[in-house]
Amino acid sequence: MMKNFAIILFILLLPACVSYDPYNPYAPRDISDPTKTPIFHDAKASCFFEPALNDNVWHFEAWIHYPRHDFKQLKRAYVEVYDGEYLVDWFELYREEGKYWDTMRMEGIGTDLFCEYFTDYSADFIAFDHMGESDIMTVLNFEQK
Repeated sequence: MMKNFAIILFILLLPACVSYDPYNPYAPRDISDPTKTPIFHDAKASCFFEPALNDNVWHFEAWIHYPRHDFKQLKRAYVEVYDGEYLVDWFELYREEGKYWDTMRMEGIGTDLFCEYFTDYSADFIAFDHMGESDIMTVLNFEQK
């Protein structure tokens, strides 16, 4: 009985393994393991005329990186389009492949945007991961094709 007690006591006194949770600020941190957060590499907004639809089409694209290429941890990406300080419209972006997200909208049906005013607009691209960490990128120069 005393032998079993000594073994249990010995096991309890062994140093425990330390695991790091990047979202717990009080956990010990390994400096070689960066905090996970989305990072925008690039984003574009453009408008072009599509003859088959007989309408202008808005195209919003973003390249969002996530540490260790764990793109499944990215949950949502949006673009908010502003005219000065006023929100004109917003759209959800959809992940196509890897870090590439995009959406296309017809001007006459799916937006409150007008291609002829593309120089007046700015766009804020916003990405969120599964823990609510985010990144934002502003695009001022829209392309007209």
